[in-house]
Amino acid sequence: MTVEFDWCWQVTGAFNPDIMTLQVEAKNGGTFETSKSNVSDEIESAQITEAEKSKIEWQHAKIVLKGATASTVLTIRPTNSNSKVSNPDRDQNRWYLDNIVIKTL
Repeated sequence: MTVEFDWCWQVTGAFNPDIMTLQVEAKNGGTFETSKSNVSDEIESAQITEAEKSKIEWQHAKIVLKGATASTVLTIRPTNSNSKVSNPDRDQNRWYLDNIVIKTL
């Protein structure tokens, strides 16, 4: 199956970005084509990271999952969502997700 979605990170009022990457995890069956595991490779954003110049821009992601079944559960999450992980480029952990499309191959 293919999993597609649009996402973007939030920026502050001063246009400082909440820099992050995403991953998709498959539980109860399925292996992602590129990572060869049940967790996808990190999905990076092409948004501008420079403070005071960043803006919210939708990014499109498309990944392939093989071996999924009706029991497979997908989770889309930031890779650095743990508040105990130090990320000096991020003040917050805010992001948006839209237009999720799942298609069988």
